[in-house]
Amino acid sequence: MPWALLARGAGDVQTGAYVMATMSLHTSLQGHLAEAVDMAQGAYEQGKHLAAPRVLAFAKLAEARAHGRAGDGRAVGRALSTAENLLSSIRPGTRDVQQLSYLTHARISADAVEIYRDLGDLKSALRFSHQADAMPIGVYTRAVGIRQTVFSSAHIQAGVLDQGLAYGERAVDTFPTSAPPAPTTSASSPRTSAPGGGRLGSNASYAPARQG
Repeated sequence: MPWALLARGAGDVQTGAYVMATMSLHTSLQGHLAEAVDMAQGAYEQGKHLAAPRVLAFAKLAEARAHGRAGDGRAVGRALSTAENLLSSIRPGTRDVQQLSYLTHARISADAVEIYRDLGDLKSALRFSHQADAMPIGVYTRAVGIRQTVFSSAHIQAGVLDQGLAYGERAVDTFPTSAPPAPTTSASSPRTSAPGGGRLGSNASYAPARQG
């Protein structure tokens, strides 16, 4: 598979998993959803025993986004649950990737708002929006503003216009008026190279993908 060969070119399992997960996000945006799911699952399987938990959580979040675009709510729930459990497994001393420190429970919840909006599940979007409230506006201005915009559209799609407009106004107030928000790394706007411009820290050789 071309994406597997590109991932192997990264030279280590952890960076390879990140590359494949990032490619999954781009492929999903292009509408090739089955391929996007395969890439995200491949990233997870390749790195499952060697990559840091936060990298694996990123792969599962990419998988959830592809399932969401495909309309598979159950698969979304499974992938998001795995991503959250992986983040919860991180303890002091656990191998971690500082460049992906933005990927927190609140960050996953913010992406989940958009995923469930696309699924037409306003109840779940609302639940995750409340969880994402932990993201400080001063640190995650763009992410918070985007979440509020997405949640606004979710309400409008559901016919709840007053709340939809209220969230839209809140989103406008979140962004600075003097300049457009600076781009930040997020699962919905992935980089195409490893964070920090290099490898994510593992020197293990790239393991063959599991079959079946």
